[in-house]
Amino acid sequence: MKKNTKKTGLNYFKAFTLIELVIVIVIIGILAYSLSFNFSPNRLQLEADQIENLFRITNSVGLKYDGYDQTKDYIPAACFEINTTDNSVSAYIKHKNSKEYLTEPLKHKQIKNIKFNSKLVPDFSVICFSANGDIFANDINMSNLITSKKHIILQFDGKNLMLTIEQTGFIHQH
Repeated sequence: MKKNTKKTGLNYFKAFTLIELVIVIVIIGILAYSLSFNFSPNRLQLEADQIENLFRITNSVGLKYDGYDQTKDYIPAACFEINTTDNSVSAYIKHKNSKEYLTEPLKHKQIKNIKFNSKLVPDFSVICFSANGDIFANDINMSNLITSKKHIILQFDGKNLMLTIEQTGFIHQH
């Protein structure tokens, strides 16, 4: 702001008009409103990431689990199960007649019926990983080896996100 003098000798300062101030405040309000959408979490993406992590934990445990006993007539395996009625996920070691639920490494919480807000639409109910690298869908027997890609579709607020599980056990998003 400049200091101006008139012929009368009085000093006064130029100032912003009320309209200029209102316009600047409106522009700042519009910018703040538009930026606030970038800070809200994408729930669909967060839940897809969590499912991916739980799936990878199960896969890792399955490949490392050494509970095989040649004298028994079953192969223990790490299984990843999706319950579509309550949109939950569980991960466990499947023994012949029991389940031993896995634990999330950082949260120290069992992976048992973890619920999601998204609707889960898989084309399988259970995927199991054996220690020798075999991947089974729905039941542990050689006729159920995965030979094609499997999918999990997450639906939330009219949006869809698809997770694809390759025959190798690799999971990724689309």
